[in-house]
Amino acid sequence: MKFFLTLFFLLSVGMLLAQDEDYVSLEDRLKSNIFLKVEASSTDCFVGEPIIVSYKLYSAMASESNIVRRPSFTGFDVKDLKAGPDDIASRESIDGVRFDVHTVLKLQLTPVKDGTLSLGPLTMRNRVRLVNANGKKDAILNGVT
Repeated sequence: MKFFLTLFFLLSVGMLLAQDEDYVSLEDRLKSNIFLKVEASSTDCFVGEPIIVSYKLYSAMASESNIVRRPSFTGFDVKDLKAGPDDIASRESIDGVRFDVHTVLKLQLTPVKDGTLSLGPLTMRNRVRLVNANGKKDAILNGVT
């Protein structure tokens, strides 16, 4: 009986949160406050014609990030244009939210064969700090129970 009461309580709370139009899940808050963007100087090129590709991390939260797996670039010659870690972030505002922008990878890719080529995925690990410097909950947790 105790199990059913607990289950009923959890389902009721879940339904109330789902009906609250101001509620945004923690996962959705994280997705909208930290993301990776890939920019290419061109999406159409010829064999031997280099393009510049940048992988940029946008973060509106205090976080530490590192690359777990670099992308594969099958069909390209690759030249790394970024010597070391990017300690200096630029600032960019998107829809009123200020982001720190770090260039994670900057590469010159030169196709060595023709046809449709694609870039492999970049896998990163991010540790997000959800408390501020005073030890209080960060605003991103507002409304999360």
